[in-house]
Amino acid sequence: MSTPLHILHLHAHDAGRWIQPYGYPVSTPHLQAFAQDAIVFRNAFAVSPTCGPARTALMTGMYPHECGMFGLPGPDGWKMDDPGRHLVHTLNAAGYLTVLAGCQHECDGRDLSPLGYQRLLNDATRPLRGWFYPETIDRVESFLA
Repeated sequence: MSTPLHILHLHAHDAGRWIQPYGYPVSTPHLQAFAQDAIVFRNAFAVSPTCGPARTALMTGMYPHECGMFGLPGPDGWKMDDPGRHLVHTLNAAGYLTVLAGCQHECDGRDLSPLGYQRLLNDATRPLRGWFYPETIDRVESFLA
């Protein structure tokens, strides 16, 4: 029996392609080393100029207008028509452990249950100052160890 592949989906908030693995002079030595042994998507484009619809499209394989995500989820009421179409549900069904660390904009952050992640590294009882702070990195490193 073969060993299943590990999938690590890194999505940098608003970084675009402006980092070293994509040929730009912004030094990211750890990402560069990781990219040399991984698959890097070099011809990917966002289907929306705003993060909620773009991320939802990425994680469902559907255009924003097909899945109901016309803006940032939250108080304005934008949400996916069918959260079951989110990639996490497919990965869960295939036997993968799905873990969320940091930022997501596919559902209202006050209730992440529709996304279906099995583990959340950001503890809702002890909110972080932000998604890109050392606490998130510490929790990811601890989980991966």
